[in-house]
Amino acid sequence: MTFSGVFGTQVTSEMIEQTLTDKKLEGTSNLDIRHSSAETSLGIGTSALEDSSAVNTTAVGVSALKELTTGSRNTAVGNLALRDNTTAANSTAVGYNSLAVNNGAQNQAFGAFALDANTTGIYNTAVGYAAIGANVSGNYNVAVGGRNILTSCVSGIGNVAVGGYVTLSSLDDGDYNVGIGYFAGQDLEGGSNSVLVGRSAGLNIVDADSNVCVGALSGDDIVSGATNTTLGYNAGIGLTTGSFNTLIGRSAAPSAAGVDNEITLGDANVATLRCQQTSITALSDARDKDEIQDLSLGLDYIQQVRPVEFVWQMRDGAVTDKKDFGFIAQEMMAVEDANDAEWVSSVLRTNPERLEVAPAQLLPIAVKAIQELSAQLDELKAKVGSCKCRGGK
Repeated sequence: MTFSGVFGTQVTSEMIEQTLTDKKLEGTSNLDIRHSSAETSLGIGTSALEDSSAVNTTAVGVSALKELTTGSRNTAVGNLALRDNTTAANSTAVGYNSLAVNNGAQNQAFGAFALDANTTGIYNTAVGYAAIGANVSGNYNVAVGGRNILTSCVSGIGNVAVGGYVTLSSLDDGDYNVGIGYFAGQDLEGGSNSVLVGRSAGLNIVDADSNVCVGALSGDDIVSGATNTTLGYNAGIGLTTGSFNTLIGRSAAPSAAGVDNEITLGDANVATLRCQQTSITALSDARDKDEIQDLSLGLDYIQQVRPVEFVWQMRDGAVTDKKDFGFIAQEMMAVEDANDAEWVSSVLRTNPERLEVAPAQLLPIAVKAIQELSAQLDELKAKVGSCKCRGGK
């Protein structure tokens, strides 16, 4: 085997071996050097590349690639690196005990104990101390970071973890998750298809699928809720078990910890919601409806609703001394209950400690009230006209 020197000098493995042998005789070296029978592989270190016919393989360190027989194009640097690998090819291990028990192909490990439990997993890449350290049979995983990154993954597939510390560190058999950031997805054990980006994003999710949390502390209260989207610093605060929610903006909070199918934009400090379009639409196709009939609620219902003006003094102190107008949730609830009309849903009742009003729900009722008033006005006009005719004027 021949190497090119710094200044173009051709150096053979035999020359290196002779030099080390001379050093051993002088008592200045205890290194062993050997090359495979194919003479295209090199081993340096006690028991490194001990009995192999592999080609294009390099082992440096005590017991590096010790058990290799025919697996080719492997590189091991560090004591015990790729120690038990026998026939798997195209793997690289740099660091103490990295890929130590590996027999899966196409794995890359850089760092002490990186992928050190991997046996049959393939196409994994681990960079960092103990990165993907528990993986046995998982494939196509990537971990890059300082310490304990994706360390519990045993059989997961296609996970990506990038961070300084404990990113996706509890993930066992979940698939296709992405965690980027310090503590991102730390408690996630078995969920799949989640994307958690930012410091402590999705920190407490244990076993839930398809959550997307982007931003520092985003979605960090979620425990078992699935298919939620939280975007922004601390977005989704207070959401724990609810699913199919979207919360956008700093500290955007749900109406209740377990609410489903809700969209929240911003926190209590948001005063105006702007949109480039002239309206927000909702599905209203007749082909999707049944039992269509005229609305039974109208003028009588609207007359029971009390519009008010007031000054905000929120209990949590989020907004104070702000003049506003609207409705009182408790009064709206009373009107719904008195008319057996909770289905109107003008009050969001999911959290009794924080009632919310949906004024837009009153629009169809207000239209019906206007129609009733218009009919009454037409009737009055007809009566007045009739009186004038009888009076001759």
